[in-house]
Amino acid sequence: MKGVGIVTPYWPDIKPGELVEFARLAEGLGYHSIWVPEMWGRDAFSILGLLAANTTRIRLATGIVPVFSRAPSVIAQTIATLDEISGGRMILGLGTGSTTHFALEELGKRLADGRLKDIVGIPSSLDTEKSAREFGIPLITFDDKQAIDLTIDGADEVDPNLNLIKGGGGALLREKVLAQASRRNVMVVDESKMSPRLGTHFPVPIEVIPFAWRPVAEFLKSLGGEPVLRKKNDGQTYETDQSNYILDCRFGPIENLDELASKLGQKAGIAEFGIFIGTASEIIVATSHGIRYRKRNDS
Repeated sequence: MKGVGIVTPYWPDIKPGELVEFARLAEGLGYHSIWVPEMWGRDAFSILGLLAANTTRIRLATGIVPVFSRAPSVIAQTIATLDEISGGRMILGLGTGSTTHFALEELGKRLADGRLKDIVGIPSSLDTEKSAREFGIPLITFDDKQAIDLTIDGADEVDPNLNLIKGGGGALLREKVLAQASRRNVMVVDESKMSPRLGTHFPVPIEVIPFAWRPVAEFLKSLGGEPVLRKKNDGQTYETDQSNYILDCRFGPIENLDELASKLGQKAGIAEFGIFIGTASEIIVATSHGIRYRKRNDS
C-alpha cells in the first residue's frame, strides 16, 4: 500500500479544508492512503469520529482511503474474521467506514482468487455499495433476502456491555437495519473507542427529517443534550443517503440508555438515533499490546 504521512505537532494544526487539499495533492502524486503518525496518540483518537466523517468525504471526493496509525492490527483481525467464512452461501452485512473498507478489499481479493465462494453482501450505505462493486463483491437487497448471516462493522464508542454509539460516518439508519437483521454482528474497533459509559467521548448522532430538525433540536435540549447540526467541509448541511439531516448531540456519560432510547424513539421527526443496544454479538479491539476479543455476556 502506497501511503503518505502527515507530519504535524498536534492534530488541531490541520483544518478540514487543508486535509482535503492535502489528500487531492497526494492522490495526484499516486498515493491512495493517509497515514496518521502515532505521535497524535489518544488525543487524535478522541476525535476519530470527526476525522472519520471528514475522511469519508475525502475518499468520496478523491478516492483516497484514510488509514490511521493503529489500523494495521485492526485490519489483520478483520481479515481473521473473514477467514471464518467457509462453504455454503452466506449473506454479509457490509458496514460503513475505514475499517469496513479494508474488509471489503480483502473480501474482494478472496472472492477473486477462489478462497471464498457463494458470498453476497447487503451494503449499509451508498459509499459502501460503490466500494463493494469496485471490489467485485456481489450485492443483493432486502427484496431478495431479509436475514443476514454476519455483519462486519465499526463503532464510535463501546461500553462494557457492548452497547454502541454509531453514526459518525452518517449511515446509522441503514447500519441499525442491518444490525437488527443480522444473526451475528462483529464490531472491529481501536482501543480508544472503549468507554465506561456511552456518551463519555462521543456525541449521539440523531438522524432527523429536514422538516423537523429545529423542533427535534429543542426536544434534545429539553433532555439535557447539546445538539449541533452536522455540516460538510464546505459549510453546507450534511445529508444522509436518505436525504435526512444529522444532529450530533452531546449528553455526556449516559446514565440510563434504555430510558433515553425510549424517549428518542417516540419523538416524531427522528428517523433513527445512534445508540445501539444489544446488537453487537462480538467485538474485536485493537490495542497497543495486541488484539482483544470479547463476546456479549462474557464475564
